[in-house]
Amino acid sequence: MNYCCFIAGLVGVCLVPLWAASANVPSFCASPDQATRVRQEYLGLLGQAPSVVAAGLGVTEGTVLSGLPDGQSLGVAPVEFEKVWASLSEWDNAITLIKRDGHEFEIVGPVHTGRYGRDKQRFDLNPVGWGAAGHIMPSNIGAIFAVSLPTRGDAKAQGVLFLNNAGEMSFAAMVPVVSGRSSQTVSKQFGDTWQAMRTMPRVCN
Repeated sequence: MNYCCFIAGLVGVCLVPLWAASANVPSFCASPDQATRVRQEYLGLLGQAPSVVAAGLGVTEGTVLSGLPDGQSLGVAPVEFEKVWASLSEWDNAITLIKRDGHEFEIVGPVHTGRYGRDKQRFDLNPVGWGAAGHIMPSNIGAIFAVSLPTRGDAKAQGVLFLNNAGEMSFAAMVPVVSGRSSQTVSKQFGDTWQAMRTMPRVCN
């Protein structure tokens, strides 16, 4: 699978309180009608990035991700950021996807552990070793989605996407694909992350 294709449009990040009441459900969450349209559209675009489906329907990636069927997408509240990130840091390897202002980056390497800085706002990633380093602003994360999407090949597009409040993706950690097949080790580790996220407060669905 072409990850450059997959990340086209995957960008944005945000953290807010638990989605306890329907009034607090993010505006990008798919309505029943939108969910039906998303599923129909995706069937003809297997292997494409959620952003491609979103562009075709005139909606955000958040609408697409929340409209996919159970088993293909799982969204959790951004308050769970630290738990999700801790699970990602246990993966052997990942492709970190970042897109902003038309620029697209794929960074191969493990997901670094991190901790909050003195200001309690930035989540600072451990800069030692290979892989993506830097700083995350959890207060800018609106939702976190795990995805396991079918493609036209043997691999699945598996990973965890971090969205902003508008439902746009800021960055993601994806399971690497080698010679058209998902890394079996990291795919299993992704499964562990998926199961962990199933126990967390849900967003949208």
